[in-house]
Amino acid sequence: MIAPEMPYPFRSVFLVRGHSMSPTLRDGDLILISPRLGKRGRYDRGAVVVARIPTSSASGVADSTSVKRVVGLPGEYVRAGKDGSVWIDDELLDEPYLTPAAQRAPGSGLSWPCDDGEYVLMGDNRADSWGGRQIAPAPIEKIMGKVWLKLPTHRLLRRGSSERARQTH
Repeated sequence: MIAPEMPYPFRSVFLVRGHSMSPTLRDGDLILISPRLGKRGRYDRGAVVVARIPTSSASGVADSTSVKRVVGLPGEYVRAGKDGSVWIDDELLDEPYLTPAAQRAPGSGLSWPCDDGEYVLMGDNRADSWGGRQIAPAPIEKIMGKVWLKLPTHRLLRRGSSERARQTH
């Protein structure tokens, strides 16, 4: 973990677990986050962020640290169509970062108004993500920072093991 007082543009290092942001982030990737907001003092749509999102379990509701994409901004009305589409203030959201399968993943049909300082967050792998389609908007205080750098460790590990295999043969 990087100490917040260090003079680097990032604050923390996280290991990605799960597939909710695939293919953008993969299980095992390392990500560095920056606590800095965008130029307008807020997170921009499309930013990938780490947030503490409430999740429920048999023992109650607790915050879980998750990585998601900013879809809805403060002051907007966001609707997740049952056909997998996302609408912002009655305009279809263009999401070029989604795979065709993710674009067709069934949605909840739920909608949310975002108050000042609230964001709707969703995973890129909509079929395997419990982001904004099931929860209320996240207050800015729950967003720990924007992903500043990703280290695709799954590729590094695979490359390292194949290089070792070549060296032994």
